[in-house]
Amino acid sequence: MGKLVLLLSMLFMHIFADYNLQGILASMKQKEFWKKELGYNDNQLENSLYKTDYKCALLMHSLQWTICIFVMPLIYMYINSFEMNEYIILLLFIGETYIHYIVDDLKANDRKINLWDDQLLHILQIIILWLYVVG
Repeated sequence: MGKLVLLLSMLFMHIFADYNLQGILASMKQKEFWKKELGYNDNQLENSLYKTDYKCALLMHSLQWTICIFVMPLIYMYINSFEMNEYIILLLFIGETYIHYIVDDLKANDRKINLWDDQLLHILQIIILWLYVVG
């Protein structure tokens, strides 16, 4: 039962972090936001101080999301006295953050995937992490 509760709590944290917590980051992680906000065209944005600010917002959201989905696995491991090398945890954390960043960029800026694809990829990330923790 504890494994199922862990998975469901991770999925809940995903929904919470990807929808409720994003706030202004949902807009700021898009290049279009910066162009509209500054009144710039593509060329003006590329030659401005703000040309990569959307990447900062993407990173902040990705970190926020990863922290949220990591809370329950860390508690689960602590309760079950499951020891995991801290470097492995750090690598998993960095990997989850990086993948979330890439997926969101593909949706928000490159427009190569839609919301369905975005969410399915994030859920796949969660399931893989869950399987690693409980497996």
